[in-house]
Amino acid sequence: MWRVWLTLFEFHVDTAADGAEALRCAWAHRPDLVLMDVWMPIIDGLEATRRLRARPLTADVPIIVMTASPGAMVAEQARACGCDQFLAKPVTPDQLLDHIRLAFRATLPRLH
Repeated sequence: MWRVWLTLFEFHVDTAADGAEALRCAWAHRPDLVLMDVWMPIIDGLEATRRLRARPLTADVPIIVMTASPGAMVAEQARACGCDQFLAKPVTPDQLLDHIRLAFRATLPRLH
């Protein structure tokens, strides 16, 4: 779903089925931004975020962590791992775009 929305705004979107694949993709093609789910197979999103931060190539890439497990504890864990922003699902397209705007300090059009 997010891939479709983001491509409407002419973002190039790569997806990964699990945390290990996300790391391989990020290290092979340094992204401008990472949308990271907390709950993923093989390597969870928090550990993947730690590993992205540990490598110079991806240490400064903005990371927005999204999860269906809202709560201060998960948000704190995500920030402690190095995420820049935290979104609790369900996330609306406008919420996501607002966070992307913050990540890039950019102006993107509103959907409504």
